[in-house]
Amino acid sequence: MKTVFVIGAAVSNEVGLPLGATLKQHIANVLPHQEGGNDYVRNVLVRHDVRRMMNACTRVREGLGLAASIDNLIEHLSDDDDAVYCAKIGIAASVLSAEGGSSLWVNYSGAKRPVPAETTYGDLFRLIVGQVPRAEIADALRSASFISFNYDRCLEHFLYRSIQAYSGVDNDNARAIVTNIRVVHPYGSLGPLEWVQGGGVRFGEKLEVANLESIAANIRTFSEEKRSEEIELVREFVATAERLIFLGCAPHPQNLALLRPPNFRANSVYATMYMPPPRDPEGQATPPMAEFAAPSIEAFIGTIQTWPREGTSSSMPKQWCFVEPLTSRQLVLKYGSQWTGPPT
Repeated sequence: MKTVFVIGAAVSNEVGLPLGATLKQHIANVLPHQEGGNDYVRNVLVRHDVRRMMNACTRVREGLGLAASIDNLIEHLSDDDDAVYCAKIGIAASVLSAEGGSSLWVNYSGAKRPVPAETTYGDLFRLIVGQVPRAEIADALRSASFISFNYDRCLEHFLYRSIQAYSGVDNDNARAIVTNIRVVHPYGSLGPLEWVQGGGVRFGEKLEVANLESIAANIRTFSEEKRSEEIELVREFVATAERLIFLGCAPHPQNLALLRPPNFRANSVYATMYMPPPRDPEGQATPPMAEFAAPSIEAFIGTIQTWPREGTSSSMPKQWCFVEPLTSRQLVLKYGSQWTGPPT
């Protein structure tokens, strides 16, 4: 069985990472401006031409309020090298700080906190390895692949800590298991964690210790991803999946276009479409969530149906695409038992 999980921002939000609108505000706050900004970020940027960098930061901060996301803004300003550089530094600083403020963060000099198990990450861990002997945990985790659209390293960090807590293995064995799990970040990430062979950046490292320029170089835009070898790996994951599961992802057209494989063979697709509807101005009425999400659900299913399929449509089950206005945890609770056996 080949199961592929596509992980979006809402999954990491459960452990304290920001969603898109909050991330934009964090970036606006850390970039230097007349009223403030983060001092370490300022020091990194002023190593270059001070006036140029300050003007670029202003362009980014002013554009953030109108942008659908920081990624959209970077793509829009892709011909403005200074603005792209400042935006990536802002992403690196904001996401690294968010890792440090998350419930996954570990005080390396003090007592370790328990991993936040009552999360989607915990649900997936229990689903994949909960029923297997300790000797088979590595094989169980290799049975799944992960495509993470997040810049953070929450998935890898959670698995590393959880394997140690659940199986009682040491750091070296946990590292060997996690580094063999198939995980790809289409838009890059903050880079490898410190326990990866060759070293990297601690989860939630303090900004004054981190090399923000090096971290920011790992972040890619929509255009840059087209030149990445990782995109071929993403499409290989999707093309060979027998079951494809979207958790906490917004149905951005550019992400679905990035995932589109040359051939698609999955017998089942599951996806969350949790979109809390807005209230009217007086706060008197809220559309039912199912009604509010219906157009997005239909558009998502319609897009998946356009992906070129191996074989004929007659070989498909009567119902194969399950997209519901649920949270990630609700979707796992409802369908998780179906994901532990062979695809139907």
